[in-house]
Amino acid sequence: MKMLLAAIAATAMLGCASAAVAMPNDPDTTPGDGYFCDKYASSTKRFVDGVLARKPSCLDYGKGVHADYQMHFSWCQRTPRTEVEGAARHIRDLGRQCVGVGRGGNFRGPDIGGHNGGGSFGAGCPAPGSVRSANSSQPTVIQFANSTFRTLKIYWLDFNGQPKFYRELKHGQDYRQPTYMTHPWIAVDARGNCVDGVLKASRPGDNLIELFGDVRN
Repeated sequence: MKMLLAAIAATAMLGCASAAVAMPNDPDTTPGDGYFCDKYASSTKRFVDGVLARKPSCLDYGKGVHADYQMHFSWCQRTPRTEVEGAARHIRDLGRQCVGVGRGGNFRGPDIGGHNGGGSFGAGCPAPGSVRSANSSQPTVIQFANSTFRTLKIYWLDFNGQPKFYRELKHGQDYRQPTYMTHPWIAVDARGNCVDGVLKASRPGDNLIELFGDVRN
């Protein structure tokens, strides 16, 4: 009996350890939230509408080249964010190929809401790759509250220091973001400037980060 209880306890511990590995804000494992999926579904619908207006025979449900918003939205909500981003690029490429517009053409693909990797931001922001997430051993939660008088976009800086878009906050809005102690975030305004620099949780549990704005309009 003791051996059986020990085996059950060991299995439970392994289950907890496995669950801890899946970081709640990791775009490689976490499906998109409502805002992200709305951006993906609506922009994809607009893009495919444009494709089909030029060439109706490009319709291909099997490859995602369709304008059904609900299908795109539902799929996004059960699919990791990085896979959704890849699908957006793939749909763009298929649509362009079908209507005969190359990569250098001006037929725009889906825009799913932000600056995801590459490039750099403006004042108050870290240099690309200079600040990055480390381990994912100590979970925490940050509540971001926008007390500036402008709209901000919240980005996680991934393990390569590249920004991954998460949420847009208008003046007075806030939201809770599961994350880890070593993971940095930035809040970017419409000019590409970072408000209040690099943002991190200061302790396990709940953290409130109220954004007032070191960078002024």
